[in-house]
Amino acid sequence: MVLDWFRRLSQKRTTDWIACIDFGTAYSKAAMVLAENTTDLMADDIKPLPIGDGESRSDYLLPSLLFLTDEAVLFGKRADETAQRNERHGRSVFASPKQYLSTHAPEHLDEKLDSEIDPTGTYTARQLIALYLAYLLKRAEHAAEEIGLDWPPKLRIARPAWSKERAEWGEEILRHLVRQAFLLIEGLGDDLLAEQGVSHERVRAVFYEMPEPNLADDDDLFHLAADGSGLSEALRRGS
Repeated sequence: MVLDWFRRLSQKRTTDWIACIDFGTAYSKAAMVLAENTTDLMADDIKPLPIGDGESRSDYLLPSLLFLTDEAVLFGKRADETAQRNERHGRSVFASPKQYLSTHAPEHLDEKLDSEIDPTGTYTARQLIALYLAYLLKRAEHAAEEIGLDWPPKLRIARPAWSKERAEWGEEILRHLVRQAFLLIEGLGDDLLAEQGVSHERVRAVFYEMPEPNLADDDDLFHLAADGSGLSEALRRGS
């Protein structure tokens, strides 16, 4: 059951650090922040995560995009390069998933995407945003382990600076997407980091078998933070 999986994830998490995730418009960033001292941070209390290592011009910036070929979902540098090669064929990258949440109505999230973005005609924006979040969190996990930090910690994820009205439904949608991302990580594992991407067949199978995550108690797993709450500043100071 999904509740059992979330409970197991909560039980094994480290409480020494908080992972701050800046789900960015063009690039995303992440850092581990010492949990005991979140108000008066010193440089040693912040460990920026090199989630962009090999994927962008900076080791600490991960491109916020993905690209769908006829066979697979691509992320990072491979997605960007493949998109550029296919632009003359009328193909488009799915970019800025964070901005999509800020500019589209909730009902648009579950509509099929244009063929320029999805040549398979099977994905929705909701699914692609969840896939990107899963990729982002898997990159953060890999980067944390590379510098010797335990994973998973509690997550603090920056949300867009929405109006009060939009935030009322936007936060619930984003929470649902993060829960889906956890389950995609469980189902896809290290395949999310494969250079050749993840096959559509595999992704569809995980979505098909995915239980509804709405009932999961996720308070011990992650927290949404509005832009301007100090999260971006913490990431900047640690870089």
